[in-house]
Amino acid sequence: MPDPIKKLSPNAKGQVRYRFVVDGGADPTTGKRKQIKRTFDTLKEAKAEYARITSKRHEGTFVAPNKVTVNEWLDQWLAMKAEDLEPTTIYNYRVTLDRVRGRLGNIRLQELTEDHVTEWMRWALQEGRTRGGKAGAGLGSTPWT
Repeated sequence: MPDPIKKLSPNAKGQVRYRFVVDGGADPTTGKRKQIKRTFDTLKEAKAEYARITSKRHEGTFVAPNKVTVNEWLDQWLAMKAEDLEPTTIYNYRVTLDRVRGRLGNIRLQELTEDHVTEWMRWALQEGRTRGGKAGAGLGSTPWT
């Protein structure tokens, strides 16, 4: 079997780089085959990443890179839920999720970490409350104080 890692011609700076292409499985939305292309400065880096990806594929734990953001995923989720729920429920979901969208919406879903969510929860509990008064007013506060 030929080596999957190819040595590229030197670039304008004279640097030699290494590239491989590996099958990433089928795209769940389109069903089309996805190829994952990676380029590295050293052969050692390329071999390590190729081994990591192929190992995860064989284990069945590989997740292909995806550029879907939290906002895009929430749009898909709400569209799916709209088939089974009343319009007022969907409206309430949209209003509630606007708070998530404002702070986390532009983050790529695959880059979302537990720290992002923890920080959002801290913000929502301490500063994000706006109902019945200014943000952070807490329970028992009146909108007039």
